[in-house]
Amino acid sequence: MICKGECDLFLDTPSYNGHTTTADFLWAGVPVITVSGGNMATRVSAALSAAVGLEESFCVPSLKGYEERAVALASQPLTLLAEVTRTLRGKLQAFEQQQQQQQQQQVSNEEEQNEAGP
Repeated sequence: MICKGECDLFLDTPSYNGHTTTADFLWAGVPVITVSGGNMATRVSAALSAAVGLEESFCVPSLKGYEERAVALASQPLTLLAEVTRTLRGKLQAFEQQQQQQQQQQVSNEEEQNEAGP
């Protein structure tokens, strides 16, 4: 579903967050609505969402807020979610480019050290 771009919003499970599933959806540019709970297993998605700048809009403190946010987003034109998706994908592409540059620099540094010898 993620690969085909058929998903506009991921509703995370409140009692035990998605963990890797949440990361996969965020990486695909799909925003995640989540409730942050009292233990680690219920805070993972909120932490991942915060890391990509979606904490205020998509992390809610209660089940009532979760339901209200999901209904509100589902009731709005998809242009809002499409904008969030574009922004999220842009951030992730920039991150990926930065990672590639760092890896290339590391390889170059290692090659220089090998050429210089001991």
